[in-house]
Amino acid sequence: WYILFYVFSFLKKYKLHLLLLSAVCVWVLTDSLHAQNAFSFSIGVLMAQMKDVSPFLRKRYIWIGLFGGVLLFLGRDYVKVYYHNVDLLWKGVSLFYYGVLTMTVIIVYKILSNKGVKLPYSGLFIVGAFSYELYLVHGYAYSILITPASVLMITEFVIVCIIGTYLLNRFNKVVVNALQK
Repeated sequence: WYILFYVFSFLKKYKLHLLLLSAVCVWVLTDSLHAQNAFSFSIGVLMAQMKDVSPFLRKRYIWIGLFGGVLLFLGRDYVKVYYHNVDLLWKGVSLFYYGVLTMTVIIVYKILSNKGVKLPYSGLFIVGAFSYELYLVHGYAYSILITPASVLMITEFVIVCIIGTYLLNRFNKVVVNALQK
């Protein structure tokens, strides 16, 4: 997504359209892990560009969003248990679930920042500085988790993600510095 965003940024007028088209392709053509997050990046780009989130703040939209989010969460687990062989259905429910979750996080963050609440931007900056590497590492580290995941497995997953992300970040910096010489 980061590479596509960079490439599409040269086509400013069509950047979001191309990201959305890419998300559709990823959703249709890839495995469940990649498909369920196919639109999160595009939604994040779209909402980051929005100056005013007030259209989303009407009470009925908030209640619809909360109710819809709970239904999607429950529906996602229902589909996983009872329709585990129907990949397209799982991808669809997961896609909407993660889309709603992404929009909710962004809207809450924008609301708080617009209200003058001092937010932990330094923490977000750290996550942002390592987000590309974390994106690449977490999918592979996810194989550590076995359902139901224990506290030890989750701790191991987090540690592997942190170490792998840091090492990949250092490696990327070495490569970039070598290429710039």
